Amino acid sequence: MKKLILMMLVMATFTACGSTLVPYAPKTNMPQDVAIKTIEQVSFEQHVKYRPEHVAVTPEYMHFSQGSTSRGVGIVPIRGVALQRSKLKSIQNRVYFNNMSGFRFYTKRNWFIVFIAGPRGEVLHRTYCYSREKATDFMDAVASLKRLNEGQTKPR
Repeated sequence: MKKLILMMLVMATFTACGSTLVPYAPKTNMPQDVAIKTIEQVSFEQHVKYRPEHVAVTPEYMHFSQGSTSRGVGIVPIRGVALQRSKLKSIQNRVYFNNMSGFRFYTKRNWFIVFIAGPRGEVLHRTYCYSREKATDFMDAVASLKRLNEGQTKPR
């Protein structure tokens, strides 16, 4: 009996640590200018750990810049001549509305997480929100811009 109770407590603990799928069907009636402002605002209101450094939203795509990272190697010989080689890489992500397949909406602890999925189900972008309202506003804005792009052809 004690083993059964212990096993149920362990299972309940692990279940509570996971994320929960939230059903939501985005609305697609947001005006273009409001949708662009909503995406920018929600992106910049994320926790600093997830907040992009720069966001640009056009009617065709969303562009997120996470800053840059550098990798360097330095050699200092005994005679004082230094040799250094470094590489700077910009971390950016561009999501085209005509290349999206939909959303996956989860809640985990105090977060509402929106995953934007690509044509093969891969994650193109994720946004972390403090409130359900902000997350659904974000999905409505993206879905509205996607609807405006449905007639455009995808590049091959």
